[in-house]
Amino acid sequence: MFENVGRKIKGLAKVLFWVEVVIFGIVGFVSMVENSVLAGLLFIAMGVLGGWISAMFLYGFGEIIDKLTDIEKNTHTEVNRYDSNEIQ
Repeated sequence: MFENVGRKIKGLAKVLFWVEVVIFGIVGFVSMVENSVLAGLLFIAMGVLGGWISAMFLYGFGEIIDKLTDIEKNTHTEVNRYDSNEIQ
């Protein structure tokens, strides 16, 4: 469950982006039919923009976790190598 968390968060960001786009697309289309075309277009534009911004933040967080995991693995490898050299 806790393996590859960064990759899972990045995947979640992609899924949430498309979910937001679809939901706001539907709401925008319904608004175009019932209210006005301008209101519907604003819903669609705000949905795409909001989904894009939220996905960027969530994807960036997943990327940070991936990079920190790589740094942690490389640091522990280097520390273990230096510790074993000092013992000899």
